[in-house]
Amino acid sequence: MESYWMCVIALIAMLTGPCSPLSCWECDSDCEDPANHVEEKCDSNTQHCLMIRLEGEKSLSCAPDPPTPGQEGCREKGGTVQCFCDTELCNSGEGLGGGVVL
Repeated sequence: MESYWMCVIALIAMLTGPCSPLSCWECDSDCEDPANHVEEKCDSNTQHCLMIRLEGEKSLSCAPDPPTPGQEGCREKGGTVQCFCDTELCNSGEGLGGGVVL
């Protein structure tokens, strides 16, 4: 019976333990070429990746600030496109769509 409770405690500890941080692509120049993308482990409190396209130049990173609730996906304002996503390595720009013009 004691081994049963040890297994239950171990299972609870595994399920409630810290989760791995989110991984996002990081790139500051020539980001259209996937060879320039580097995997980055985000801070433990970061829950979104970010892709910004400003004047035709793309940059990729962990999102320093989360999007406004309900604002995931891409938003365009002026000449800037800003895309937030919340899954592993989701910010390459491939498959990020559904832009809304603000």
